[in-house]
Amino acid sequence: MRDKRPKSYAPPNEVVRFNRYRVIEHWILIALFIILMLTGFTAKLYDNETLASIFGGFISTARLNNLHFTTGYLAAILLTTHIVNAVYGVTFKGWAKSIAVTYYDFTCMTLDARYYLGISDHPANCGRYSYKEKFTYWAVLVFSLTMVTSGIALHFPDIALQIFPAEIIPTAKVTHVNTALLLATVAVWHVYESIFSPESFPLKKTIFTGRISIDEMKRDHPLEFEDSPSTFTDDGG
Repeated sequence: MRDKRPKSYAPPNEVVRFNRYRVIEHWILIALFIILMLTGFTAKLYDNETLASIFGGFISTARLNNLHFTTGYLAAILLTTHIVNAVYGVTFKGWAKSIAVTYYDFTCMTLDARYYLGISDHPANCGRYSYKEKFTYWAVLVFSLTMVTSGIALHFPDIALQIFPAEIIPTAKVTHVNTALLLATVAVWHVYESIFSPESFPLKKTIFTGRISIDEMKRDHPLEFEDSPSTFTDDGG
């Protein structure tokens, strides 16, 4: 199903890859992620003078925790909206399941490994999303769900203890902190791929502008370009 939304904001040498909703969603996610990481790790290590100086000098522990919880609920709303929108789009609007992991992704991993080892003379040909982008997406989605559920248990321990055994609280605490570390690791990898990798340096601007150049499209998503050189697949942007 081809996308019928206006594409007039793309210059002649570019095509629209993400709609404005996806661009705004990504900006909100970045802002929430930064606030959650700063407030979360600062609250966790509040006695550490170096980290505490980020907020501790002018925000009390209680206010720091409130800011973290409030931002967490906003992130939960964003996550819920994203999932509902995706399910609705795939079920009722015929969006392509291009973010789903397929057998071809494992083939691409093998082809890229051969390319990086110098065995092959060209990397894998990717469609709308490469296996790296799919890994990042699903890791962020799963880790975010884990953070939200464990965070709710920590914020409402009395309710959690009425449903689960007493071990739920320490388990949620450990899970929340360790998952935050994993999520931060994925974020660092994503920043490298989007900014510092040779293919992206000094900055891959697609997610911020919603547009991609024809040359980048041919290089990074050749299968998608061959399928539809002047538009993009309607999978929600």
